[in-house]
Amino acid sequence: MAAVLLAVLVVTLGGAGAVASRRSPTAPEPIALSGPGFVTSSACRSCHPAQYASWHASFHRSMTQRAELAAVASEQLRQGGRLRLEASGRTVELFGRAGALWARLPDPGVVAAAPAAAYEASFRAAPLRDAPVLLLTGSHQHQAFWVGGARPGELLAVPAVYLINEQRLIPRRDAFLNPPQAPERAVRWNSNCVQCHAVAGAPGHDEARDAFATSAAELGIACEACHAQGDAHVRSMQNPLARYRARDKAASELAIVNPAELAAERASEVCGRCHSYFYPQDEQDWWEHGFAQAWKPGQELAKVQLLLSPEALTTPGAPRVEADTESLFYRDGTIRVGGREYNGLVRSPCYERGHGDEKLSCLSCHSLHRGEPNDQLDPEKLGNRACTQCHTAQAQALSAHTHHAPSSAGSLCYNCHMPHVSYALLGAIRSHRVASPAFDARTRDQPNACSLCHLEQSEAWAATQARRWYGDKPS
Repeated sequence: MAAVLLAVLVVTLGGAGAVASRRSPTAPEPIALSGPGFVTSSACRSCHPAQYASWHASFHRSMTQRAELAAVASEQLRQGGRLRLEASGRTVELFGRAGALWARLPDPGVVAAAPAAAYEASFRAAPLRDAPVLLLTGSHQHQAFWVGGARPGELLAVPAVYLINEQRLIPRRDAFLNPPQAPERAVRWNSNCVQCHAVAGAPGHDEARDAFATSAAELGIACEACHAQGDAHVRSMQNPLARYRARDKAASELAIVNPAELAAERASEVCGRCHSYFYPQDEQDWWEHGFAQAWKPGQELAKVQLLLSPEALTTPGAPRVEADTESLFYRDGTIRVGGREYNGLVRSPCYERGHGDEKLSCLSCHSLHRGEPNDQLDPEKLGNRACTQCHTAQAQALSAHTHHAPSSAGSLCYNCHMPHVSYALLGAIRSHRVASPAFDARTRDQPNACSLCHLEQSEAWAATQARRWYGDKPS
């Protein structure tokens, strides 16, 4: 079981959330049903309309949705059309039927039951089956689809992903990171996606029956994913006088968590709960309960998650990852894969050596309720302002520091200190290890920031210029 979880953690950049139906254990359907204290985002709306509206417009909210036609990204499918795709030698189709979304594909229960080494042969031989799509993942760059499997409560991926901008299907294998030589395998939602793409997701795996009673407090990344269970807060705010008196109180006095009031480490861990490459500290407990019972925002994340790194993976007793460390991390420990920004943040000098208000955190740049949905960047921190709030000397003499014109791309802090050297969503994204360009043996396996702009120059030229301007940097 551990190998299955690890394999999915390694190769998957996205996921989804759902739970088993109240009505039929063999027909998984996403529902809101989880641990005590959760009230869902609907309880927040009346008192916090602006925050609710900004969250509702975000891609966090729509990360995981019921498979209703209105939520399907493809207009062709919403209008009752069909989409077809050749995947591993078979035709996969998505289509509307009686107001619902369906998939025609090699029987997922038969395919998933085959041993991992025989998956591709089973996929080519299994009979075609029409299956209702029960869950959707994604609404920003692409959308994935989930159908019921052979095990009770199991959800399996349709081997096709819809690219929203390109308006076409591609094989799921081509949408997510996989080693080129790795065999195809079944992807189970309950084994991975529930932990981050739903609030308080719990696999609910019964090992004796090999069945799932998976649960989640709410689909998508909603209010209580960041602010913790809201039941006590909602009850305490029923009285209008209590709400009036609460105006100037800290969140901790109001039985709720506000990440903006936490120390930088704890605030960043709220994001790092999902935006990281990790392994459960207690795997057996995770398979049954997820993380919701053992951790809530504001608590130390390390008690439930082991943050993976080259060092952690070479420690005796470390979890076994079915991928070479070099395919996950650059030689200097910088993570190669997007969606794992917390792994980069914690290796940043401004995080490692910062103190108090000058310690780098996710909220140094991002605001989930004030920024645009695409990147959720704080409007007051755009351009260089996120950096110059601490680095005032560099701000006062920008060109002297950057050796570029003030209005040029070379004077934007993040172009040098957060280069596009991570992979996610079918493209390069910025590294969240905020550091200075370096030219030594440990960084020669990754593109350097200078050469990403100066494509006509060699890396030797970039190293010479950097030494001339900034002197030799220690390895």
